[in-house]
Amino acid sequence: MRGSIMVSPLLGSTSSSGVFFVFVNIMTFIALAQGDCGPPPEVNHTNPVTETTFSVGVSVVYECDRDSGYYEKPGMSKTITCQDDSTWTQISEFCIRACEPPPRLQYGELKQTFIDMNIFIKGQEVEYSCRPGYRRAPRTVTKITCKEDFTWSAPEEFCIRKSCSNPGDIENGEMLAENFLFGSRVTYTCNEGFRMITRRNYRDCQADGNWSNEPPVCDAQICTPPDTSGNLAIISPKDQYQYLDSISYECKNGLELIGTSYSHCTANGTWGSSPPECKAINCPEPVVPNSVKESGFVGPYKLNFGVTFKCKEGYIMIGSGSIKCNADSQWSSKLPQCVDGCHSPPVKNSEELNPNYRTQTIFLKGDRVEYSCVTGYEARSELARTCNGRLEWTDMRESLCTPILCADPGQIKNAHRQDDSSEPKFAIGSTVTYTCKQGYQMSSLFNFRTCQTNKQWSNQPPVCKVGAINCPQLQNIASGSHKPKKDEYEPLETVHFTCHSKFEIIGEESIFCKADGTWSNNIPYCKERSPNHTGLIVGIIVPVIVCILVVIIYLCWHKKQRGIYNAETLQNTLPKYEKAVDQTIIKPEPANYTAHYTTCKD
Repeated sequence: MRGSIMVSPLLGSTSSSGVFFVFVNIMTFIALAQGDCGPPPEVNHTNPVTETTFSVGVSVVYECDRDSGYYEKPGMSKTITCQDDSTWTQISEFCIRACEPPPRLQYGELKQTFIDMNIFIKGQEVEYSCRPGYRRAPRTVTKITCKEDFTWSAPEEFCIRKSCSNPGDIENGEMLAENFLFGSRVTYTCNEGFRMITRRNYRDCQADGNWSNEPPVCDAQICTPPDTSGNLAIISPKDQYQYLDSISYECKNGLELIGTSYSHCTANGTWGSSPPECKAINCPEPVVPNSVKESGFVGPYKLNFGVTFKCKEGYIMIGSGSIKCNADSQWSSKLPQCVDGCHSPPVKNSEELNPNYRTQTIFLKGDRVEYSCVTGYEARSELARTCNGRLEWTDMRESLCTPILCADPGQIKNAHRQDDSSEPKFAIGSTVTYTCKQGYQMSSLFNFRTCQTNKQWSNQPPVCKVGAINCPQLQNIASGSHKPKKDEYEPLETVHFTCHSKFEIIGEESIFCKADGTWSNNIPYCKERSPNHTGLIVGIIVPVIVCILVVIIYLCWHKKQRGIYNAETLQNTLPKYEKAVDQTIIKPEPANYTAHYTTCKD
């Protein structure tokens, strides 16, 4: 009895990796082995066999070394068997260099002819077709070739995704999509206040160009029925309330409604506010001594009923003069009081009420408030007023502050003084300005003095000295320069201005310093020259005229040699010109004759 055994190669072989199988056919009815074969012969480009001893009848199946790019030739044997004489059967070389199986493409698949092939030799072409959901791209190649280096040529992207039609928007929702190509998915969301009632919120573009499933549906959010407990009722109720529906509440049995009288169905299916309450409300009669009512004269005082008080003459109100009946049958605030007191303290010009008193509204008899003076003023007396027994403020006739004044700064020699127009005169911040008389020069840095908060004048009095005044430094003019350049210029000193190339000077090229320290004229400036075509015109016309004159002179000289001076003859000599002007020239001695000539034009 015989059997078969498959033997795998040892893992970790140092030679070319691979897997081979050894099939063993054993005659089980033979009790003892009749012999064995040694290691099987090596076959080029196959994975090695690691076993060294094989029994008679055992077959070895070789596999090509595919890691090195070798594949089996179709129709050739790849099996040898250990024979009874302990020799192996013959085997021919069956592995050949070839390309690995063609690459798998997302958009294309091998045609059936090539799917069944198991070897792809050099130069072999294979062809693809488009997968479902794709269509052939125009002017593209669907084939690839096994190249000389046994790699496949790069495939073109010869198939492109089919497209579906626009799936359309849905009512009360929005569609989100990048494109409508095969494999794309569009998703839908419902607008605020709406909910999706279908199972899927998406649609997929399928291979047949149609969209999967039906469009999603968005329905309005439904709110729970509103609460109508405790004498609460709905005005014009409905069976069902959906998003943005509103309701109005009212109380039954003459009760007052406490809270918001209306609500609306929100986007998440809840009501926008809590339901109100219905209560019996009645506030007590309000009494404020030394006051009169301005509104809400008589009760009953129901919810939100308001009363306004006003203090009698000579009384000051403490608290709010308006009160309102609230949901607890109590007045919204403490009743006001009318007490003896002064009105808000006065603030006259140049005064400031100290911050502690600016927000105070009640001033009782004997209360004292303090002030400060604004900048430029000082205290005339104590900076305070008191609410007296007559409920009036003391020191009301005049301001508590008086202006801070500097003494008259006086005149200076050889100068005129100009005072500013501020009032009062010589107050803090006012300025006097000095100007030297003709023929004098100010030697001081400042020509003015200012009244300071310490009642002193700033700076020292300026000094005017006899002598001329130098002119100030000049800045370079744009696109030009000047000479000489100095920090200052003495009287009668002259400055010359020049402009850069392509610019012309506008104004005086030279100015001088006058005795009063000013310049004799305005500073000039440089202006870009306008394009000048005169030179070009002259350069063309003048040579033409010269040439014509040379011709005329030559012809005249030629006629003179022949004794002819008739201008008519000269005209006939130049037939392309016509007479323009007839003029007469009187030739000087020694020949007394009159010659006529004719100028010519084209």
